[in-house]
Amino acid sequence: MLELYHGRTPSDTKEIRKSSLELEDDRYEIKAIINYNNKIKLYECKWIGYPNDKNTQELLSKLDRYKDILKEF
Repeated sequence: MLELYHGRTPSDTKEIRKSSLELEDDRYEIKAIINYNNKIKLYECKWIGYPNDKNTQELLSKLDRYKDILKEF
């Protein structure tokens, strides 16, 4: 049986905003770009030292300092 889709929860949205803010902090480094969602224009990022379930989706504008990783993708 299919279940009703409720979209993003407030905690999901908060997590994306939090991750974007963390990009500006030197303590967090992106290891790789895993995927790109053309529909919502976000890159899925793998973080150094974090498991895959902590991957986040980031806007291109937040990835300026990761041009080398973007080229590899």
